[in-house]
Formats: sequence, structure tokens, C-alpha cells
Amino acid sequence: RRRTYVRRRAVVRRRTYVRRRTIVRRRSYARRRTIVRRRTYIRRRAVVRRRSYVRRRTIVRRRSYVRRRTIVRRRTYVRRRAVVRRRSYVRRRTIVRRRAAVRRRSYVRRRTIIRRRSYVRRRTIVRRRTYVRRRTIVRRRSYVRRRAVVRRRSYVRRRTIVRRRSYVRRRAIVRRRTYVRRRTIVRRRSYVRRRSYVRRRTTTPYFGAWGSWSSCSSVCGKGYQRRSRTCTGRVCSRSVPLTQTRPCHGTSGCTYYGAWSPWSACSATCGSGVQHRKRCCRGNYLICRTKPPIMQLQACSSRVLCSTTDWTSPTVASTTPTTTPTTTPTTTPTTT
Repeated sequence: RRRTYVRRRAVVRRRTYVRRRTIVRRRSYARRRTIVRRRTYIRRRAVVRRRSYVRRRTIVRRRSYVRRRTIVRRRTYVRRRAVVRRRSYVRRRTIVRRRAAVRRRSYVRRRTIIRRRSYVRRRTIVRRRTYVRRRTIVRRRSYVRRRAVVRRRSYVRRRTIVRRRSYVRRRAIVRRRTYVRRRTIVRRRSYVRRRSYVRRRTTTPYFGAWGSWSSCSSVCGKGYQRRSRTCTGRVCSRSVPLTQTRPCHGTSGCTYYGAWSPWSACSATCGSGVQHRKRCCRGNYLICRTKPPIMQLQACSSRVLCSTTDWTSPTVASTTPTTTPTTTPTTTPTTT
């Protein structure tokens, strides 16, 4: 009763321990999966922000490039036009001065507007960059703090799990040692009993039953088969055979040819033709393909003569009907 009680209590403790360990593992797995999902979400969001930032910066650079190119083209155009005006200065001095004054005023106005717009755009870009940097710094700090808290908690949990596992291992080692000692004592006792029994029994030889015959050593033709038996005991006489052999004839790899089939009908209804006949081959495929033939051919002639018609009448000579003589060929079989 004490042993059964101890065993039942051990089984109940083991089940409760396994249930608690399963619950702890599931919780740790759910927490790790949540952490991994948050990290992947943060990485994807950072990638999306980076791409949008690159696109905006590319658009700003393209616009600034177009504006600068427009300014350069305008300046070159003004210079070329000034050269033309200088050449025609003698003829149209008054008109050129008025136009130059008007153009200078419009150019100053346009340049002022362009400068103001470029200044406002640059200032907006700088403000956005500083805002993004500050927000990134705050997020990084909060992420570092949370990660430190998570690491501390995971470290405490792992340390508790390691301590529990070491305790379970030690207890299992102690139980294993006691089990091994008991099993060793039982095995030694059984071994001593068996050895004394074998010593008593092996004073006289004992021959076992003959085994089954092996397959024939030859695939096609004469060969031999072999079988053996065992001998147990300290005194096994060598004069008594333990193996036997007998002759055999193998047929699994042989090739057989069947009888020839009757000749087929002549291929021609009139005149000379061809007849053929076949026979089957069983066994090795290569031998059937390369060795004696499995098909024969021979010439044949039909008893019916082929009918001939008259020649058409030419315009020069007179028509004379002629018939070609038909000969009956000799039948000589041709093998393939």
C-alpha cells in the first residue's frame, strides 16, 4: 500500500508539473510572438516613411533643378538679347531704353517672387526634418526603455525556469541511479541463474533443424543449392556436417522461342507480292532482339493475272495493243 501510494503521488505531482510548465511555455510563446509582431510593424513603418521622404526629396530637387535651369536660360536669353540691342543701339536708342527699363522692372519683380517662394519652401523642409528627427529620437528612447523592461522580465523568467529544470534533473538523476542499481542487482541474479542452467544443459551437443534451401546459383543451366543448421553445446563434433548442397537447374534467365505462325495472305491481289510470319520470344529482351529472328518474309505471286488496257492512239503511228508477260517468282524466305 505504501508503494502504491508513493507511486500515485509521484504521478499526480508529475502531471501538475507538466501542466504548469505547459502554461508557462504558452505564455512565453505568446509574449515573444507579440514582441516580434511589434518589431516587424515598426520596421515596415520606418521603411514606408523612408520611401515617402525620399520621394518628397526627389520632387523638391527636381523642382529646384527646373527653376535653376529656367533662370539660367532666362539669363542667357537676356544676354543674347542685350547683344542684339547693343548692335541696334544707334538706330533704336530711345525705344531700346524704354523697353530695357520695363524689362528690368519685370525681371526684378519675378526674381523677388521666385526668391520668396524658394525661401518659404526651404524653411518648410527644414522644419519638417527637425520635427521628424525629434519624433524619431523620442520613439527610440521609449523603445529602448520598453525593451529593457522586457529583457529584465524575460531574464527573471528564464532564471526561474532554469532553476526548476535543474531541480527536476537532479531528482530524475537520483531516481535513475536507484532504478539502475535495482535493475543491476536483478540482472546479476538472473544471469547467475541462467549461467548455471546453461552449464548444466550444454554438456551434450544439440543440433537444430535444417534451414530452407537457397535459390539456385545459376540463372540458366546447371547450378547448386545450399542449406545449413546450427549446433549448440560445448562438445560439437566436426564429423557431423552442418551444411548440405544439391544440384539444381535454373530457368529464370533462359530464352524460349515459340512455334512459327502460318504465312499471311499475299500483299498483292495480282502479280508478285510479299508474305510474312512471326513467332514469340520469352525471356531476356536483349537476346530476343539480337539473337535468332522472330519474323520472316518471302516473295509470293497471285494466280490472277493483272489486266492491261490498250495504249492510247498517237497522232503519228498506228496503235498496236501489247501485253507484258507476267512471271511467277520463286518463294525464298527472307528473315528479319
